[in-house]
Amino acid sequence: MLWYFKQEKPTIETKSTRVVHDTELVLLYFGVSSCAACNDPRLRKTIKELSHNLSLISDSIKIRYTTIGVSIDEEPEEGLNHLKSIIEFNELSIGNGLTNKYFHDFIINDSLTSFIATPQIFILKRTFRPDTSTYKIDRHIINDQKLIGKSLGVTGAYSLYMSFNNQKSILKKL
Repeated sequence: MLWYFKQEKPTIETKSTRVVHDTELVLLYFGVSSCAACNDPRLRKTIKELSHNLSLISDSIKIRYTTIGVSIDEEPEEGLNHLKSIIEFNELSIGNGLTNKYFHDFIINDSLTSFIATPQIFILKRTFRPDTSTYKIDRHIINDQKLIGKSLGVTGAYSLYMSFNNQKSILKKL
């Protein structure tokens, strides 16, 4: 049996998911494929569970949830494979070693952490504001970014997961 479907006119929807919410919760992961701790199965399990909890919390308070994976591998393919093994990220930044833009901004050039090491996880709350420039597109710009949790290493990731396991304590941080 053959089924035929006729489509009158192809359609493409272009919607910005950021426009819907002016606030988001972000899980930001930093790793590298050559790091033993970054490849520890306990870390992967912890990040998956932490991400799941953060997603549920975001849904309950009706804010967006975003995951960002950063790999400082020199070879982008190795970095991509590493990040794919952790969780499915919404956004990726891969390559350039220690000069990776995210790594440089969050780890090297910022006082949020005192260690240049992987793995690290940051939990951020970001707010957006409409772009009032002359662009004729609807876009939003990060207005504020607040650190609400961070970790270093496998045991640090587990401790972060445990601290974000209680929804009431997280809501106080937001």
